[in-house]
Amino acid sequence: MKNSVVIIVPYFGKFPNYFNLWMESVKYNSKIDVMFFTDIKKPNSIPENIIWTKMSFNEVQKRASATIGFQVSLSMPYKLTDYKPVYGEMFGDFIKNYDWWGFGDIDTIWGDLSPIINEKHLTSFDKILELGHLTLIKNTNNMNHLYKKHVNHAWNYTEAFKTNFSYHFDEGGGFSFIARQNGCRIYSQYPKNMSFADIDPNKEAFHLAYNINKFSYVFIWKKGTLKGFWIDNHKIQSRDFTYIHLQKRSMEVLVDDYSRGFIIIPNKFLPIKGNFVNKDFIINASRLAPKIEEKRISKLSRLKEKTLSDVRRKFIQRINKIPVNGNEVYFGTELPKY
Repeated sequence: MKNSVVIIVPYFGKFPNYFNLWMESVKYNSKIDVMFFTDIKKPNSIPENIIWTKMSFNEVQKRASATIGFQVSLSMPYKLTDYKPVYGEMFGDFIKNYDWWGFGDIDTIWGDLSPIINEKHLTSFDKILELGHLTLIKNTNNMNHLYKKHVNHAWNYTEAFKTNFSYHFDEGGGFSFIARQNGCRIYSQYPKNMSFADIDPNKEAFHLAYNINKFSYVFIWKKGTLKGFWIDNHKIQSRDFTYIHLQKRSMEVLVDDYSRGFIIIPNKFLPIKGNFVNKDFIINASRLAPKIEEKRISKLSRLKEKTLSDVRRKFIQRINKIPVNGNEVYFGTELPKY
């Protein structure tokens, strides 16, 4: 691959309990670097393509304000999701030798990313994909400042960076629309042809997001490949996936030697033992999915949410017709909701 690629991950807090499994999956995508900026102690053993840079959250806050040009609202690490499109400029001194940079999440397991990140795509496009769990940006001055462009019916950065509420500026409703309306050459994968498994966090079993189908999946990762299995018309079906995104899902790790591969069911990582790919296993794995408890928000929590900044955000959203369901509108699976 002629082009060089780095995924930028500022991270503060506690790693997922399957972080070692994620690192193992990164190791097999050796032509892609992952650059951490964190105050977490470096693990004893990490793949050669993971770069560990010591940086405090306070330093990241200062970088964000200095880069953007005003005092930003960034009191908690979760708010960093809105700042992902700024990473190319924020960490420009670290990535100047790369042709592409990107942002991604670590609540994932990578398979073979080459169907997404390959020489053809890297030479033909300015932006690859549009979701926060993996998006790539060409490392040029124009693309690194693209987040500052204003377009109709999308958040602009001055609004998104002045309150601590999440605007999902990195995705639909923000940066995705900005890129599309500014003539960027974008490689997109729309719901029916997504190579990745974006798991719906509102479903107990493994269902793909954006209502692609009603199948329940199980997955197996082995030596850099990720394969999904489901039952259709009483027959087992399967295909390769580039990665799986396990957002907002607790997982139990029951794998000791993860280098030999592992099975992923809705609440566990399991060791590979014998021929697991049979109907009973797939059906029972879906039935073992953890129940999603209904969220109960106290009156105090509701009062905390009704701050002036939140009221202002919702007012701007309605007036400027910025969809709440930005990704669904971007992909054309739903009409806008305000």
